[in-house]
Amino acid sequence: MKNRLISKRILSILLFIVFVHIMFIHTTIIVTASATEQEDNLEAIESAEAAAMQLMKTEGDVTVSNAGGRNISIIKNMRLYNGYHTNTDEASYAWINLDDEKLIKQDAVSETEIRKSGKKLEILLKSGNLFFDVTEPLEEEETLNIRTSTMVVGIRGTSGWVKVLDRWRSRVCVLEGTVTCCVTDPVTGQTKSTTLSGGEMAEFVVYEEDQNGERCDILKDGFSEDEIEGFVLVELAGNDALCRKIKDASGLDAGSASVRAGERLAADEARMKETMDAIREQYENQENHISRDPVWIEGTDLPETEEGGNSTGRIRNPGRPGTQGGTGASGNGNSSGGGGSSSANTAPGSNEDVNTPPPVTLTDGTDPIDVQSLQKLLNSTDVGEVVVNKNPNPPMQSVEMGTDTGIFVDVPIPTKVVVDSDITIPTGKTLTLGVEVDMVVEEGNTLTIDGTLNIDTPLINNGTIIVTSSD
Repeated sequence: MKNRLISKRILSILLFIVFVHIMFIHTTIIVTASATEQEDNLEAIESAEAAAMQLMKTEGDVTVSNAGGRNISIIKNMRLYNGYHTNTDEASYAWINLDDEKLIKQDAVSETEIRKSGKKLEILLKSGNLFFDVTEPLEEEETLNIRTSTMVVGIRGTSGWVKVLDRWRSRVCVLEGTVTCCVTDPVTGQTKSTTLSGGEMAEFVVYEEDQNGERCDILKDGFSEDEIEGFVLVELAGNDALCRKIKDASGLDAGSASVRAGERLAADEARMKETMDAIREQYENQENHISRDPVWIEGTDLPETEEGGNSTGRIRNPGRPGTQGGTGASGNGNSSGGGGSSSANTAPGSNEDVNTPPPVTLTDGTDPIDVQSLQKLLNSTDVGEVVVNKNPNPPMQSVEMGTDTGIFVDVPIPTKVVVDSDITIPTGKTLTLGVEVDMVVEEGNTLTIDGTLNIDTPLINNGTIIVTSSD
């Protein structure tokens, strides 16, 4: 009997182990199948989203980046996804196939972003020109919009191009078909819309904030074959079917104009090169908008100036620890500005007071530095030196590269000490401005240096600078 009970227990244990093993295998298979399905579904979704968006070809220097800003290596017919950016350089172009019936061509020096959600597609033209050719009307649930900073064009089945003139103006030219356009003032929300057909163009304007009355407007007009952009004409050359549609719709003889497409494109590229060369030259010279040549010269009297009046005193160059020296000023009166290190009441090579309080460093990113708060620090008995360092994470500002180019770049706002109220550096105190920290004395305000001012960049003076010395 005892052996029989032991056998039953062993059998029960074995059956339980087999059952657990089977359940474990079954569970594992289920989990694995679920993960595979998820991956397949994700791949299917991405493929479906990208199937209609491909970078067909490029010419020249073209860069593509994903929604996260990472550059993507370009291959022929590469897939494009929601949030992808395309940038073209000079004499460089990109052709994007939205599907077999929708083509866009990006002109040189242009930037676009693709936005897609289901069957809703939007091309954000940030700068430059964009040609569009939709050969078949969109389905009822489909949308295709081309958007600029202030305007949107709804396309159902047509061809033409959109151009960003500047941050306030965009232009739409229609070769054939019909589009609906809308312009909106982002401040007031005022909106105007219109419909354009073949041979018509319109400029969409948002006026600046000081404009009275209407805040946005639409200026409609016609255009001729001679006004068709070169990068568009080369697409029309040899496309007899499209040229016939354009002529039937608008009377524009695009076919004859396309004979000169190469010449017009070359002329457009030459003009763009001149514009970009001028922009680059201007951009290179706008870092500080002032000359870095010293205004104050050692061993001479301060010059007589038109804005600052007469300046008297002598110049000395005390040098500065950790630098190659600089140009200093001592004396009393107005000055036209200068660079280097300005010093008073501190002899070259003198030893600092061992009881001097430690310096206070401003690194809070405030821009510009508040002068009144700076004055309070300099007046404090617990502060011997105030150091203003460059903001490590400066705010950015959008700057147009040239005039009416429609090309904007984000550049860091320099760290500045703007003297917009009178300030005095007391005797025995030091104000040190770090590398790439500017100082500007505004008109009607006075900077008095009874102590020491250390500065590496030219000091921009539109007001009055008074430097005293006990020497």
